[in-house]
Amino acid sequence: MEFIYNGKKLELLDGDIDGIYYNIERYKNTGNIREAYIKPTEIKTPVGKFDIDRIYLYENGKLLGVRFKMTEFINTPVGRLEFKEIFFYESGKIHFGRFVKRQTIKIQGQKKEVTSFPVYLYETGELKKCCIYNPIEVVTKIGKLKIYGDVGFYKNGKIKFGQSYGNFVKGIKIEELVKLNFDEDGNLILKFKKQKNKRRIKWIKILMTI
Repeated sequence: MEFIYNGKKLELLDGDIDGIYYNIERYKNTGNIREAYIKPTEIKTPVGKFDIDRIYLYENGKLLGVRFKMTEFINTPVGRLEFKEIFFYESGKIHFGRFVKRQTIKIQGQKKEVTSFPVYLYETGELKKCCIYNPIEVVTKIGKLKIYGDVGFYKNGKIKFGQSYGNFVKGIKIEELVKLNFDEDGNLILKFKKQKNKRRIKWIKILMTI
């Protein structure tokens, strides 16, 4: 099956091909293609021309994302990263990318390894979310904390949320893996819906009284 994208003819893979089953996914309301595997073809993307083997589209036909035939190095606001897949806002700005191995990005002036979980950016280019392998030290209203794991950021670069373990806060050691949420001023926010473990809730309550 052929499909024209941005003036380029793409051969969509559909059904059983050489023992591998491919499926074209469509939007329910319009029937427009949402995602599909394709015969490797070079197309133009907002970050350059690349050979791709999978395409993702918005319902209006704009490019949502692609999977590269081979991993590709892409220049991003947080560094040059090697992606396997990359996704875009409708504006064409990078939304997030997926890769297959740890990479180093710059976070708050510190070079840190991030895992193969997606790296998300705000449409304006600031780091929004990533999964940090090695802890990053951040300054909060309750002192310096080592944060790692799934970490979110405000546009100004300050920590929005992250996981904490083994930190000492004014002599008290946090002995549980706790997800901490902060406002833009660095104040700790208690979110019970995000904390189902009673022991973790206990530690957050202790921290909020410090």
